Amino acid sequence: MPLSRYRIHAGILTPSTGVDQFDPSFFGLSPREVARMDPQQRLLLEVSWEALERAGQVVAQLAGSQTGIFFGISTNDYFHLQLAPSNIGDAYLETGNRHSFAAGRLSYLLDLQGPSLTVDTVCSSSLVALHLACQALRNGECNLVLAGGVNLILSPLSTMMTSRLHALSMDGRCKTLDAKANGFVRSEGCGVVVLKRLSDALADRDLILALIRGSAVNHDGRSTALTAPNGRAQQAVIRQALANARVAPEQIGYVEIHGTGTPLGDPIEIEALTAVLGQSREARQRCVLGALKTNIGHTEAAAGIASVIKAVLALEHGEIPANIHFQQLNPHISLDESTFVIPTETLAWPAEQNRRRYAGVSSFGLSGTNAHVILEESLSPVAPVDANLPNTAYVLPLSAHTPKALRILAQAYVNTLQEQAGQGQATSLQLRDICYTASMRRDHYEQRAAVVARSPKQLVEQLQSFVQGQSAADSLAGRNDLDQPRCNIVFVFSGQGSQYVGMGLRLAEQEEVFRKQLQTCDEILRHYVSWSLLEELSAPVESSRLNRTEIAQPIICAFQISLAALWRSWGITPDAVVGHSMGEIAAAYVAGALSLQESLRLAALRGRLMQEAAGQGEMAVVELSAAELAPFLQDYQLQSPQTGGERTLAPAASPERTSLPQILMSQVEMHQGQIDIAAYNSPTTTILSGVRQALEEVIANVQQRGIFCRMLEVGFAFHSYQMAPYQVRLQQELSREHEWQPKATVIPFFSTVLQRQVAGEELDATYWGQNVGEPVRFVGAVQQLLAEGFDCFLELSPHPVMRHALLQTLRLSTAAWSVAQKGEKRQAGLVVGSLQRGKDEREALLQALGTLYSSGVAIEWSALYPQAGNCVCLPTYPFQRERFWYDEKQASNGQVRCAVSHERMHPLLPIHTISSLQQGTQYWDGTVSLGTAPYLADHCVQEVAVLPGVVYLETAIMAAQQAYPGTIVTLKQVRFQQMLPLTDEQTGPQHHQLALCLQKGTQATSDDVAQQHLHFQYSSRHQKQSEWTLHATGSIVLHSAAASLPKGVCIATIQARCPQLRD
Repeated sequence: MPLSRYRIHAGILTPSTGVDQFDPSFFGLSPREVARMDPQQRLLLEVSWEALERAGQVVAQLAGSQTGIFFGISTNDYFHLQLAPSNIGDAYLETGNRHSFAAGRLSYLLDLQGPSLTVDTVCSSSLVALHLACQALRNGECNLVLAGGVNLILSPLSTMMTSRLHALSMDGRCKTLDAKANGFVRSEGCGVVVLKRLSDALADRDLILALIRGSAVNHDGRSTALTAPNGRAQQAVIRQALANARVAPEQIGYVEIHGTGTPLGDPIEIEALTAVLGQSREARQRCVLGALKTNIGHTEAAAGIASVIKAVLALEHGEIPANIHFQQLNPHISLDESTFVIPTETLAWPAEQNRRRYAGVSSFGLSGTNAHVILEESLSPVAPVDANLPNTAYVLPLSAHTPKALRILAQAYVNTLQEQAGQGQATSLQLRDICYTASMRRDHYEQRAAVVARSPKQLVEQLQSFVQGQSAADSLAGRNDLDQPRCNIVFVFSGQGSQYVGMGLRLAEQEEVFRKQLQTCDEILRHYVSWSLLEELSAPVESSRLNRTEIAQPIICAFQISLAALWRSWGITPDAVVGHSMGEIAAAYVAGALSLQESLRLAALRGRLMQEAAGQGEMAVVELSAAELAPFLQDYQLQSPQTGGERTLAPAASPERTSLPQILMSQVEMHQGQIDIAAYNSPTTTILSGVRQALEEVIANVQQRGIFCRMLEVGFAFHSYQMAPYQVRLQQELSREHEWQPKATVIPFFSTVLQRQVAGEELDATYWGQNVGEPVRFVGAVQQLLAEGFDCFLELSPHPVMRHALLQTLRLSTAAWSVAQKGEKRQAGLVVGSLQRGKDEREALLQALGTLYSSGVAIEWSALYPQAGNCVCLPTYPFQRERFWYDEKQASNGQVRCAVSHERMHPLLPIHTISSLQQGTQYWDGTVSLGTAPYLADHCVQEVAVLPGVVYLETAIMAAQQAYPGTIVTLKQVRFQQMLPLTDEQTGPQHHQLALCLQKGTQATSDDVAQQHLHFQYSSRHQKQSEWTLHATGSIVLHSAAASLPKGVCIATIQARCPQLRD
């Protein structure tokens, strides 16, 4: 029977599936290995990964686990395509095509240490694999299993052999159970399911689609022929599966039959089903006979798993799809007095209150191995975690291996959310489950983005902004385009001034860790103060005392300590700490140098003492560095009221007391010793402290010069000479306390008093006195942190008051480093605030968390979902596929071509290389003969086949467009030098080459190609010769897509110039 009658009918995967496409970098495979690998193995890798993602199994957490792999695979077309003497020594041919590696490779790549095997029982392979997988789970050999199968049709050989069995449909239609049934249609497909023991799945709150109640496998034995079905064996396997499942025959409401649509097989199968399932049924107990092969064809080794997936979907949706191509029952089949139903349209199969639904799935192998599986509908959906969740924000983390894949994934989420919204499913509760699944049930890669939203609609809008490349500061937390993730996090504790009425109240309601830490701090503080921390935080505006230093400082300290506890619970732990002024107290606690009691006692004592200085001075900020202030002071000196000696402006690096001379001579005499530098915040920002009148006059004069500066209106001259008495008193009180014994730090503490890392034991009474009286050398401490490799700064405060100073320092430090390294770029530092005045506190924290996540920081997602959540179905990873295919024509000439590119490869010149010797020169090579390109034999000159001239033109255009994508190509000055006679297989193939190079004086790039000129030439040589023969040359002009092109040539005009006709 001619093969041509069969090969035009097949169920082939769509081009978008791309069985020749694969993403090797995702799985850590080399292009050469992938080119040799059977596409069936590639499909199994991708579909298995997608199955694990949909099941909510974090793949990274499976490493080293007793996870099993059971796959069904039967054909090996790709191996036959590669058979050639020159390939025998290639090890990848063996590992890429032997069936055992289909399972073994996945176990190896994911470090899965449970049973891993492949099954070949032809048509029943994947259902037998599923049966073995269930046994492995029940026997305790595995805790999780992937089971499935795959089938691809890559060669006509297997179809030719199947056709000899007279099993293929002549008209390309599988008409199961129909009177006109004449066989099946071979089809492609791949399916994988994830299995767990029910108890484990319930404990893990997994998304359970269905239950496998029981299964069985047997063999036909000696039937009428090796490939002929055996009805009694089919009855036996179904009965055994029912017995194993402890399910009565009449409970089966739907059977997905093997149903190949052959005149012999269908009647035998229905007879077996009638004998087992049709005997003890009441009239109302119908049993629907589904036949997936009528819908998608026979996927052979994957047929069993495909039927299981269909049955699971029917259970899930409460509907059984119709069998198509059914018109009249096969006369050899009798359904009289039976309750079997053939669905010619979609049938409802709803869940019932007091009756479980069960389905059977049959799969019978051509070699005689039979399998049957009993499925049960899933248990009731997992109850919502909390049906009364407040309207709160959630963070959605997204990640991928490449920026392109990240944006594709974000768009997939947009599509999914919009589809759910159209179905009325996207409630606020489901938003929580979406973010929970993306956080806890997915792997996290190096390219990242995070979006914070309160509703699915807002989530869609912000994801769309990300996809379109727009900046959305309130939604998009950022993305990590860095080669190395950030890991050196510095907790930055700001000083006084960040507080505001109502801070932390909403956060305390929503975050238990933060609330409990505040409560603990309140209990401790009551031993040192006469007021309640919680009451002061809750006080309304009119009665709030947060502007009083004695109240503000201990509250800010407790607030920062509580924020640190919350961040740590989320997995964000500091690698170093630094504090600004009183912020050093909380920093010392987090570093481990002070206990919680010591920290709060110190904050209360410090605030009480400094409150006594209220009204004695003010502070101001000037956008100038200490060095930039020097020109204003070059002719002036300041007499120190303490010593009577000169006090000159010192650089920021000096640990001595620094004071600022007045800008004008008249002010020098009037305000000697009345202004000090309180803080060196950044290379361009300085804080002044002193007498109000003096500060106002200085500020006025600086403003006249166009320099930003302003009063801070704090009512104190912190870190000035006015603090000297309180510095002494603080030291004395701490020195009298025998319990005051700072411990060694467990986290590096960088001092803004000494501008260096200090040991915990150095934080004695003297140090905390200096903390009050000395200037804050914040910029020096930050620069030291940068020098030691710390690049991520997280500010812990009610409002990010240090953000500006940190950004200035990072920007200028990075620029200085780049200059020192002669232009080499360095990863810029990251500055993140915790909370922001006027913004929802938890939302601001999640925004900061998203920024850290996007920068590569690991998050403890379980802390954000202490009650876990419901795993939902989300978009799977968008593989970035490239073409990898073995070319049998090239192989016959002793070459192997691995097409590893998105580019369109020319059939005659498939090998593209770029010269490393001659910049701007590229080559396209191929081996051509009438054997490899028989269609060229029709182009003859004097009965000799020659390469058509249009090939020279077409390959030149192709090469230019491939080398400079997005351009328009014009050919000029083309010259045909010599005809190229084509060789046959007896004389041997020829090596053809097209060379493309830049003409002298041009520098074409893919970004700027307007009116750039190239030169091309087409040459050939016989494989036994070393000299090249030139056949065609020409010039190519590249135009940008927006360029105006010369007008086209009129064909009629050319014809008019050529009046003479030739035969």
